[in-house]
Amino acid sequence: MGGEGDGRLVGRVAECLALERLLDRLTGGVPRLVEVTGEPGIGKTRLLAELAQRARRRGDLVLTGRASEYDGSTAFAVLIDALDGWLRGLDPAHRRSLTGADAGVLAGVFPAVAAESATVDRVTERHRLHWAVRALLERLGRTSRVVLVFDDAHWFDPSTVELLAHLVRRPPRGPILLALGYRHRQAPAHLLAALGGRTATRLRLGPLTQEEAAELLEGVPGRFGRQAIHRDSGGNPFYLLALARAGTQTGAPPGPEIDDIPPAVRQAILAETAALGARTVAVAQAAAVADGDFDTDLVAAIAEVDRAGIAGAIDELVARDMVRPAGPGQRFRYRHPLLRHVIYLTADAGWRLGAHARAAATLGRRGDPLDDRAVHVERSALPGDGAAIELLVAAARQVLWRAPAIAAHRLAAALALQHDRTARVDLLIELAHARGLAGDLTGSRATMDEVLGLLPRHGAAARTQAVVFCAMVERLLGLHAESRARLLAEFEALAGAEFEETASLAIELSFAGLMRGDFPANRSWALRALELARRFGSRPIEATALGFLAMNSYGRGEVRHAAARLDEAALLVDGMPDHELAKRIDATLWLGWNETYLERYRDAVRHLERGLRLVNMTGQVYLLPLLLACLDIALRWQGRLVEAARYAEEAVDAAYLSGSAELRCIALAVTSWIASWTGDVALAVRSGRAAVATAEPLSGWFTTVAAAMLARARLAADDPGDAVEQILAQFGGPDLPAADPWTRMSWWEVLVRGDIAQGHVDRAAGYAERAEALAARLGLAGHTGLARLARAQVLAAEGSRDQAAAHAVVAVGDFTAAGCRLEAGRAHLLAGTTLTDPDQARHQLELARSVFAGCGARGLRLRAVRELNRIARPPADGPGIGGLTARELEVANLVTDGLTNAQIARRLGVTAKTVEKHLAQLFGKLDVPSRAGVASVVTRALAGTPPATP
Repeated sequence: MGGEGDGRLVGRVAECLALERLLDRLTGGVPRLVEVTGEPGIGKTRLLAELAQRARRRGDLVLTGRASEYDGSTAFAVLIDALDGWLRGLDPAHRRSLTGADAGVLAGVFPAVAAESATVDRVTERHRLHWAVRALLERLGRTSRVVLVFDDAHWFDPSTVELLAHLVRRPPRGPILLALGYRHRQAPAHLLAALGGRTATRLRLGPLTQEEAAELLEGVPGRFGRQAIHRDSGGNPFYLLALARAGTQTGAPPGPEIDDIPPAVRQAILAETAALGARTVAVAQAAAVADGDFDTDLVAAIAEVDRAGIAGAIDELVARDMVRPAGPGQRFRYRHPLLRHVIYLTADAGWRLGAHARAAATLGRRGDPLDDRAVHVERSALPGDGAAIELLVAAARQVLWRAPAIAAHRLAAALALQHDRTARVDLLIELAHARGLAGDLTGSRATMDEVLGLLPRHGAAARTQAVVFCAMVERLLGLHAESRARLLAEFEALAGAEFEETASLAIELSFAGLMRGDFPANRSWALRALELARRFGSRPIEATALGFLAMNSYGRGEVRHAAARLDEAALLVDGMPDHELAKRIDATLWLGWNETYLERYRDAVRHLERGLRLVNMTGQVYLLPLLLACLDIALRWQGRLVEAARYAEEAVDAAYLSGSAELRCIALAVTSWIASWTGDVALAVRSGRAAVATAEPLSGWFTTVAAAMLARARLAADDPGDAVEQILAQFGGPDLPAADPWTRMSWWEVLVRGDIAQGHVDRAAGYAERAEALAARLGLAGHTGLARLARAQVLAAEGSRDQAAAHAVVAVGDFTAAGCRLEAGRAHLLAGTTLTDPDQARHQLELARSVFAGCGARGLRLRAVRELNRIARPPADGPGIGGLTARELEVANLVTDGLTNAQIARRLGVTAKTVEKHLAQLFGKLDVPSRAGVASVVTRALAGTPPATP
């Protein structure tokens, strides 16, 4: 690619063809991602401009933004550059239609939206902002093909990288192309990690050939001169043009040491300034300090040059093509970031210090945003500058919730200027909080250790609060032993000097017991926290302790006692105003969690949703993945799979942002579980594998849940292998002692299905017997329904169809009483497949189909439809399909539709080997030698009564 300088495109034929193919495919509505990478000056910007030009010719909406070197500490700078001006130019009604219900969230990023928004959500979970931007792009894609071009992505700020990771992980639906240009050798690890999760078109640009370079340098006389320039430039277009501009000039003053720029090219760039007058050099350096798109007023203040002098200097810089117009309002930009960087470094360090101070002062007088001013304050303030510290802290607080990594950067800069011990403690606590929000848990812990080193050793409420915070961060890091040891040491040091915050130590120690599976410790510390909370009048901690105690009672099978504890906790939570409950939002978590165990699903959802609302208000996002995961569980048991699937996606996003491997493991495991019920078995297996991979360095409960969920997903994908044995190993054998009663009941029913599928009916009967015994002891309707469903499946496998149907019909009543709608549908389905009377069977299957459709259980709904078709269409003469399993019938139908083995495997989320196994079984059962024979039998069997509709 040629010319940053003259705009001509030279070479890059293959790359342009690839871009054309991407634009062609965009018509189908499939989102795309293209990465253009290469060394500085290689022509990434020119190729991206070519993409934008070709897209515009097709009538596409093209939005472009370019990051700059300073943008790494400015939240969402490139996103604002690309979209804000376009949004500002829209008719207000059109703009409101695009932002919709997300206007308050988007107003926190886009000034164009904030200007007319009634509310600006400053404190909001970052993942909700990500979803809002994604929804905005999807709305744009409904009326136009959209091409987003982001250049110099290696300078993206951390918040933009997080947003990019979300868009890569969950691409906006519609005809949307995201194009990124970045320097592959300078790309930070977090950017590469964000891009690593999605297949993309990657165009890595190399040097131009001699022939291509000659075309670009056609104005340079002499073949040997062009060859010399090509040799010295290495075929890099920017360097080619820089050397060509320098002509035969040599002996330029030695330039600064800049990575990736050859000395000859560096000298050539500096030679461009050699002919400039002193005033124009000063203006060029001032423009380099301003960075990005600069305006003449700001440059005049930085350079300390009057307006007339500025105008003449800018005219000269434009004439020499060092800077170029960049939109209305007398704004300009350097033709290339490398040129700006070299000129910036030609200025003396002392002059740059004063230049940044003048820039900050000018922006302050103009009332420019705090973020813009903070960039220059960081580079100019001296230690002890109280005004600079105040501005940096204010700038940090302004972006804390939507860009915590940038807030941490600002706070660290303020801390470097602050020497007062008391003030440093306050700043360190804010910095630890910001780093924790940004997912830098290790940095947050180190900062809190520094705080603890500055606080009195014992007896102060502030120190206790700091210890609790530090222990919480250690817990999120998976350092459970260290967290517990820290809490114990602090609690023991406070013996005899207890105060309200001591209850927080006790409740954290109770949580520590739960996380390592030490339920006696969980109970004893919860009792201690309850006593302290009541003594000092802390209702939030009292409610949290009661939630833990309810969990303990339920785990021991003491349902009445657990219910009484939950009644107390619910009374407290419902009686507290938001500002009081916000002190311990996890009170809603443990209340909702245990209400789910005791089948109080509506109350659980109500309390958990209140917890989510409080997280959104207060920014306590470390609770978000667990709250969302628990809400998923409650919604799943209510049969609200569509909502549960959405919350599962949010839980994964929130967990990735948290920086905690344990929270990510939990969120992925729950996603796997929900996906297995929605019928997306491929997602179930993929998420299960990701949960196991995340859990590898962990231990205990996280590893158990991840491995068990993957095994369960494999069962759902009809690829059992050793899945049953894996589940037994994770939970401690057939009695599943490592699981709580509700979880145990659910897993026994899974094991029944798994063993029956593999022909181990006797072992399945043992699980059903265990489930029946536990259900009789607990006396809860949903638990009883699961036990009856397990027994019904065993009876059906043993050939006792009438008894199986009777158990299933009674189970419907149990599930209906408990509010377990999806399970009621499963019981209807089993009754329909075991009843011998066709009319009764058809009635049960119709009920099952209706329930599954309402729940969003696609796989189960299709199974109910197939069973209805089986009843409606008796097989023709010869072998029929009535004896096929549900999965065999599914494979047979896909064969009939003409799908290959590989396509069937992808559709069902199983391996090709598993498909081959099913085909072999089909050949035997249908007495046919080939796939064509399978298709023939299925076609004849389905040729009678019109099928039930899916």
